[in-house]
Amino acid sequence: MDSTYSGNYGRIKSHETEFLKFDFITSLLDLKSMDDITNELTKTGYSEDISALSSSYKNPELLQMSLNRNFIRKNRVALFSVPPLAKNTVRAYLSKWDIENIKSILASKFMGYDLKQNEMFILSFRDLPMGLFAGNLSNEDFRNLMSKGTVEEVVSYLTYFGFGPSILQHMDRYHKSGDISILLSAFDTYYYDTLMGTVRFYNGDEASVISLIKNQIDVRNIMTVIKGKDMGIEFERFSESFRVIGSLSISDLQSLYDKRDVGEILSGISGYGNLEDAMDIYRRTGDLYYVNVTLQKFLFTRYMEIFRSQALSIGSTFSFILRAEAERENLRIVLNGILNNVEKDTLSRILIPS
Repeated sequence: MDSTYSGNYGRIKSHETEFLKFDFITSLLDLKSMDDITNELTKTGYSEDISALSSSYKNPELLQMSLNRNFIRKNRVALFSVPPLAKNTVRAYLSKWDIENIKSILASKFMGYDLKQNEMFILSFRDLPMGLFAGNLSNEDFRNLMSKGTVEEVVSYLTYFGFGPSILQHMDRYHKSGDISILLSAFDTYYYDTLMGTVRFYNGDEASVISLIKNQIDVRNIMTVIKGKDMGIEFERFSESFRVIGSLSISDLQSLYDKRDVGEILSGISGYGNLEDAMDIYRRTGDLYYVNVTLQKFLFTRYMEIFRSQALSIGSTFSFILRAEAERENLRIVLNGILNNVEKDTLSRILIPS
């Protein structure tokens, strides 16, 4: 244990009471509409978020934005509840949401559509100004990015904030191929390289964090293989996106891709959880969302238990972070289930115990 965490540990523990009980989340599956869920969430810690947004948004955007707003507040608690030596690691981990925002902006410019605010974590409230978790970009910078007209203009703007060397080297290939995935993958590489570079063994308790990161990379790469197989894209066309490797090698990923179809791939990764419900939904609808959720469920379930046992360490902070991620994902499962008429029993099996 690390005594530098003692005061911060007490602070983060005090905020754990803000998490929803799992029984409450499962009870939401009995509701029939977004408005019913909104009414129930106003009786919880989400009341502040719903109240702040209700004059500007209606469902489903109201709930989507409220979940994001609450999630960001919890992550800020985590960021400011670690001693200085661990803060860079937590900040780097949380920056994945900023990377996702940037990728969403790039994709929207590439496809020529206006990105809606509820599709991102960008919020514009005076009481909760959010830019990059990493602290480099302000909320105004994000609005400027969204106002740019082309992919090139977005990338040019980002070069002022440390992304230049990692992204600019791929622009020529992007221009020649017209493949936006080259740039999106470059941001993933930047994120994981930066994150792994911040993890330091100053207390000897960071091994589980490194293991989590490697497994997250594996899930990201597995999903890339599954999506490629589903879309009929040859392995060689997207294999360069595996510039960051976790526990699974390029050969392992190639072997998964070489299976007959998505169903056989899922059978080949049974160690990542029970994928039967997700597979059933995919077969009926073609939707891979629940496959990804089930893989994430495996990570949450495994590492929340590990981190819970690590009091007065960086593990206690990551326990809080993962619990916040799991709660947001569970609420999204409920909302998506209502929107897509997924059976209650199926959803209840997919929910992440927390």
